[in-house]
Amino acid sequence: MKLLLHLPSRTRRESLTVALAFSAFALVSCSDTGPTQPEAVSWESPVAPSFALASNSWTARAPLPTGRQELTAAVVNNSAGDPILYVLGGSDVVDRPVSRVEAYNYATNRWTTKAASGANLESNGVGVIGGKLYISGGKTEHGDGLEIHGSLVAYDPVRDVFSLKATMPRTSANGVSGVIGGRLYVLSGQCGPDCTHMLTRRLYRYDPITNAWDASLPWSPNAHVFGAGGVISGKFYVAGGVDASGNASARLDVYNPATNSWKALASVPSAVVSGAGAVINNKLYVMNGSQKTVYAYDPVTNRWTTRAPMLTARWNLAAASLITSSGNHKILAVGGYTTSDERGYTANELYTP
Repeated sequence: MKLLLHLPSRTRRESLTVALAFSAFALVSCSDTGPTQPEAVSWESPVAPSFALASNSWTARAPLPTGRQELTAAVVNNSAGDPILYVLGGSDVVDRPVSRVEAYNYATNRWTTKAASGANLESNGVGVIGGKLYISGGKTEHGDGLEIHGSLVAYDPVRDVFSLKATMPRTSANGVSGVIGGRLYVLSGQCGPDCTHMLTRRLYRYDPITNAWDASLPWSPNAHVFGAGGVISGKFYVAGGVDASGNASARLDVYNPATNSWKALASVPSAVVSGAGAVINNKLYVMNGSQKTVYAYDPVTNRWTTRAPMLTARWNLAAASLITSSGNHKILAVGGYTTSDERGYTANELYTP
């Protein structure tokens, strides 16, 4: 399937968005070549948290106070040990950038509003290092359109502040991020005017101790723009997205920092674009939002299995894993864009494996 104008997006982003609305010629020629998140408002849902949930099931939780798509999210435990989901960046139902961080407490099923966000639309995802959230790249308002950039910001949930870090080697949006050994790995997505090709497969590594990027890592065998991924046992798995020819992809690639090399693995049962990924119980869960479909990858067997579908179909959502106080692993899938109604924007759904 050639992706020209078929992926969902608001009309303002037709030039450089999920729709990948550049010309057919640009699509077929975009193949890289190179080496092999001060508390102000509290909101509470009437829905009480439930701890007796069926296995392999999804449950609706307190909805996002501000509906958004193109967001990013990650979990950091608070001082009481409760997992808190932080939602950053994205655009609302009328396509305006959302400037606030919103935090969801799994134990109380409540949302609170935090600082103005330093994150942007369609970033490369988020990685948690030392209790801070690192968000790279993305798109910002620029005149009548959007501009891809390479900034890196860190959000400190304890102090509720953002700080600017070293700029990426090249601009990037819609990439995939993971953390291994206290360092942030970013597989780049769309690139701006500083790149020969728009759809990229470069891998970068950021060290928060030195505040520096390493651009010497080997490129991924395949591009995974708008892809999904996660880290399992010190390896970075990236699935789906849009490949370097502009096609919807089902490919799965893994990067092993121990050998500084990539390897192709079993493909996802179907192509996944603008979905989300999260890791629980040493398995990569990929949410194919447009179809509600959920797949789980087991690196031991190199096989995918189909899991219970999400409650709400949506593109451009975010997902994050958490561990409850009782030691149970869960996934929260939040936000997203739907073509039929606006429920996806505020959706907050909990998966129990």
